[in-house]
Amino acid sequence: MEKQKILDVGYILGNGNVVGVDQLKALTDDKITSQQIKPDTFNYDKDKCVAPPYNLTSLIQLLDDNPEHSRCVRAKATDVIGQGYKVVKDPKLKESQVKEAQKEELENFYQISSFPIPFLEMLNRMTLDLETTGNGYIEVARNVKGYPAALYHVDVTTIRVREDHEGYLQKKNNKTVYFQNFGDKIVLDDTGKITKRNFIDPKTGKEKNSLGIQQSANEIIHFKYYKPGNQYYGGPDYISALKPIIGSGNAEDYNIQFFENNAVPQYAILVKGAKLSAELKSLIEMYFRTEIRGKAHKTLILSIPHKNVELEFKPLSVETKEGSFEKYRNECRDRILVAHGVPPHRVGIIETASLGSGTGEAQNETYKRSILEPRQRIIEAKFDIVNQLGFGIKGWLFKFDDIDFKDQKNQAEIAKTYKDMGAMTTDEVRTEFLGKQAFEKGGDRPYIIVGNQIYFLDELGEVPAEEKVLEEIQTEYKKILAELEN
Repeated sequence: MEKQKILDVGYILGNGNVVGVDQLKALTDDKITSQQIKPDTFNYDKDKCVAPPYNLTSLIQLLDDNPEHSRCVRAKATDVIGQGYKVVKDPKLKESQVKEAQKEELENFYQISSFPIPFLEMLNRMTLDLETTGNGYIEVARNVKGYPAALYHVDVTTIRVREDHEGYLQKKNNKTVYFQNFGDKIVLDDTGKITKRNFIDPKTGKEKNSLGIQQSANEIIHFKYYKPGNQYYGGPDYISALKPIIGSGNAEDYNIQFFENNAVPQYAILVKGAKLSAELKSLIEMYFRTEIRGKAHKTLILSIPHKNVELEFKPLSVETKEGSFEKYRNECRDRILVAHGVPPHRVGIIETASLGSGTGEAQNETYKRSILEPRQRIIEAKFDIVNQLGFGIKGWLFKFDDIDFKDQKNQAEIAKTYKDMGAMTTDEVRTEFLGKQAFEKGGDRPYIIVGNQIYFLDELGEVPAEEKVLEEIQTEYKKILAELEN
């Protein structure tokens, strides 16, 4: 018998539609076109500003596309801010060079500068931008006396750096506003008095010294993570993990499309001996749309009115098994965590192989030293510049509170051991382990405990006391031996 020639080919899509080759190509082309990213509204040649190295809107979109990546970004932004901040004395200056009144001035400024948004909340928004795009911006507005009076978080997607490094350009809602670099607007001497004014028009970005302090363009503090080869913008550290971030999402989308019947070809129909008629298409579509969904093991029966006509259904995708992408997604997840430098447990991932092994504390310490503290130093340095160039204050520094991931129960046992052996006083335990104030009286005396007896070290004599302590130890030792023998 002569082998029949394939005369027509059709495809059954996941939604039940039956289409030909030309229709399938059109659908595929449409899908590719619709995923193009829209360009931003900046005209870089006309506006004389510099494009960032990455599409900022796309980087922000990734937060919604991958849970591990999103948790890493948010965890770092929160952990960098930590428990809060304080204003501390500059250790490089002598006590006589530091004025206590200036500390209160700075504390009051940071406390109310971002009103009605709390200062730490404003700072958290900026650090979230910083971890997402490698850049973050805070606007500084001055009062009529020339000192900083207010701080505002700025949407990172709306700001561009001017190519002459003379400031920044913001475009939002079809409006254009220029900003100066922080410290360029007002120059102060060591006493905090204004010695020079450099004003620009916020509408044109051009110098206009006839403006007043509050009419001149506000200033921008640019926080950034250095990106080699780029003098204008920073970059996030997860860029090397973009493929795992996207690949993990694609694997998840594939499974969703498979189970929800999105427009993905699942079968090819090979027609031998005739063309794929409209009547036949209609029968197949009705079956796949209404009969097969939710009903396993249904059989398709077709009555073909022509002799010597054969139909063959060929699956186009390999059978999807439960967890087919689990290994790949786990590999992507691990690469994302490595790129961020975040321990798994900080993003809600429990490593069963490490339970009880004590690796969590070591991971936290590495995370703290290599990831969080360097970031804190970057932000602290910027606010130290605010103290110096904004207020003319050089004796006080902006300092984040120490990051503490230590296990509280373990720390309590260590503190008790040190205290009971006389290595630390009660006051030292309160201040160093608990962060509380020392007792007004009695907490500064070290002691040791022998048996049930307390011996204050400052009351022990040189020889007799030592002998007494040894006797107590020997007595306790003999009691323990006797109990063991009984």
